[in-house]
Amino acid sequence: MAPVNAIFAATMYRSFRKFLVEGTKPNLKRIREYVDRSLMLVTAPSPVIGYDKASKFAHHALDNDLTLRAAALQLVFVTEAEFDRIVDPRKMVKPYVAETK
Repeated sequence: MAPVNAIFAATMYRSFRKFLVEGTKPNLKRIREYVDRSLMLVTAPSPVIGYDKASKFAHHALDNDLTLRAAALQLVFVTEAEFDRIVDPRKMVKPYVAETK
């Protein structure tokens, strides 16, 4: 006979799957908002524009409730095209360093 803890765990996992996981769909719009507002993205432009500038626009984004993109553009550290080339979250899930031009 299985220990009570194993039976409890099996029941718990089945209930979790049935009531919380099955049928769940990601809210892609909200996920995009979270990614755009993530200050962790500031690691991508650091090798290109330097740590000091990257730090400044990260602080500017946080202090003014902006995305990193909006903060970088406001402070005129990069152009829109440069930011989009350098900061690509899809590339950043693997080892990645943006190339300088």
